[in-house]
Amino acid sequence: MSSELLVRPISLADHARVSFLVNNAEYLHRHLDWRGPLDWIGQEPFLGIERQNRLLAVLACPRDPTSIAWIRLFAYLDWHTSQMDLCWAQLLEGLCAQVEPGKKYTLAALGLQSWFSNLLLNSGFSHRQNIVVLQWSGETRSLRSLPPEVQLRPMLAADIPGVLAVDNRAFDPLWRHSMTELEMAFQQAAYASVADLSGEIIGYQISTGSSYHAHLARLAVDPGLQRLSIGYALVWEMIDFFYRRGTPQISVNTQSDNLYSLSLYEKVGFQRTGDEYPVYTYFIP
Repeated sequence: MSSELLVRPISLADHARVSFLVNNAEYLHRHLDWRGPLDWIGQEPFLGIERQNRLLAVLACPRDPTSIAWIRLFAYLDWHTSQMDLCWAQLLEGLCAQVEPGKKYTLAALGLQSWFSNLLLNSGFSHRQNIVVLQWSGETRSLRSLPPEVQLRPMLAADIPGVLAVDNRAFDPLWRHSMTELEMAFQQAAYASVADLSGEIIGYQISTGSSYHAHLARLAVDPGLQRLSIGYALVWEMIDFFYRRGTPQISVNTQSDNLYSLSLYEKVGFQRTGDEYPVYTYFIP
């Protein structure tokens, strides 16, 4: 039996083996996501590496949108011989080999743990920015007046196409959501609302939550209308919703270089916690 490492695609037939690996891995990176790690099986690229029919590691980076791929899952199980660096290098090489020549392709990853950050930096990833964590201070602020033609209302499933259009205008490609991601976010939301201007969606927020903690997962306002206090109103209404429900903690994340969002959240009553997570990118020419 060969003792060489074999890189191969992961298929639905590998579900049980990947589940065992994820549940027992010494090293596990899971992207902050609407899906569980096993939900990515069946989407490409999802690669595994094995030796003597033992699955050592998996790497999932589905392209969505097509030019951007976040590392959704990396798991490594040490079968008595430490080969994580080698497994990672071969998986990354196998991933790059699948990209069509001349097609622009950017890998992105969150450095949620120091060992993963080191793995990325040692592989040629570049530090792009940080994700900043903010916590609501518990101080209620007054609602700023909106133009009379702008209405805030609960989000409906039928609003998703309009929400997607706002999302794609508001964010650069690295941070845009797909239709599928927005549908999943809406389905899992504790509270979601939109800003409606004469029947057209111009802003939205999606928040998750429990009885103890809520999180503003997504906020976007049409870039041409960001000075009308629409974002402020959406966040204020979200806070009011959870405040009246008795939820004591509310958090939000944003990019360290997104000065508009940082200023908005601080005006509504959020304060930085001091927690930050690096974002890394790797360009495949």
